[in-house]
Amino acid sequence: MDNTDGGALTAGARAHSNIALAKYWGKRDSALNIPAVGSISVTLDALYTDTTVSFTSDLTQDEFTL
Repeated sequence: MDNTDGGALTAGARAHSNIALAKYWGKRDSALNIPAVGSISVTLDALYTDTTVSFTSDLTQDEFTL
């Protein structure tokens, strides 16, 4: 968290897109939680979303902007 903008606490995160190429279906062993088939995916570096949240006691209500 960052506290550099006049008292507001701000934090941010970046999440990259992840595409499943092969996804596991079912379980080989339910007791051990072992999947029947392995899975593989690709994370795309150029496609992402950034999210920032700020907390300050100066505000009278919550605000969400998408």
